[in-house]
Amino acid sequence: NHLSAGNWDAPADRAMAAWAARATGATVTLVEESGAAHTFPGASKTTAHLVLRRRGRDVLPLLPAPAAEPAA
Repeated sequence: NHLSAGNWDAPADRAMAAWAARATGATVTLVEESGAAHTFPGASKTTAHLVLRRRGRDVLPLLPAPAAEPAA
């Protein structure tokens, strides 16, 4: 597979996040392992905001933690 053999480094990840923002209209934020965040605005303020984090060679969605259940 030519995609898995490619050089997927931090600049390539940022380029793909920027492309995804342009292609979908959603705002995309890519969070590096160092904590540095790169935000690529979507076409509209009312579209979704997708947050991705880089972990090693993987890029994963960053999902909000569910709210804790109130104590009874």
